[in-house]
Amino acid sequence: MQDDDQLESIWKSEYALQPFLARAEFKDYDVLKARLYKVLGLDGSSSKPVVKATEVDLIEETFEPTPKAKAAPRQMAADLAEDDDESMSFFQKLAED
Repeated sequence: MQDDDQLESIWKSEYALQPFLARAEFKDYDVLKARLYKVLGLDGSSSKPVVKATEVDLIEETFEPTPKAKAAPRQMAADLAEDDDESMSFFQKLAED
């Protein structure tokens, strides 16, 4: 009975969430769309692009992907088979315990 009283006291002390869900708390779709277009530079008011060409060039120059050695398909299959064997032995040990 004491647990029920505690639960009820907690339930009654909760805050109402309805003020957060009120229509006034959310912006209109047209306002959000206008802001998005302004930020993306799609509304025509900004002659500057969002990202400058020099910044893009710097990003491309500093990024150098490292070439990965491609393993032969047979080697990849052997690696997978080896992993499966290790997994199976692990589960067999668990089953024995």
